[in-house]
Amino acid sequence: MTVSRECGKCNSEIPVVEKTADNFEIPTECPSCNEKIPKRAGGLREKKITTGNLTFEGKRKEFVTVDISSGGVKAFYLGKPLPEEAVVDVDINATGLHGRKAVVAWTHKAAATYSHSGLKFT
Repeated sequence: MTVSRECGKCNSEIPVVEKTADNFEIPTECPSCNEKIPKRAGGLREKKITTGNLTFEGKRKEFVTVDISSGGVKAFYLGKPLPEEAVVDVDINATGLHGRKAVVAWTHKAAATYSHSGLKFT
């Protein structure tokens, strides 16, 4: 499994060192910009690019994942950012995950036409 973190300041990939199968060393600062890295809930994330759908207020929206963990998923999608704390239904095609409830933990407009959000499974 390939695991890493992304710096919230410079977006650099920060590798996570696997010591044993269940013991990982997570850096405390970004090697590129020295930004402090906060501890993250939800477990280590597996880099996985696949597609899925989310439903918010009865409207279905396609998304692309960047990484997935047992606690949630980072989703890129067309359109305006979802509101933080919104509850959505998530389907991720490659994993067989269907109808999973998630809360929008954070959300950003990434470019003129698309946004990304962190979806935390409930």
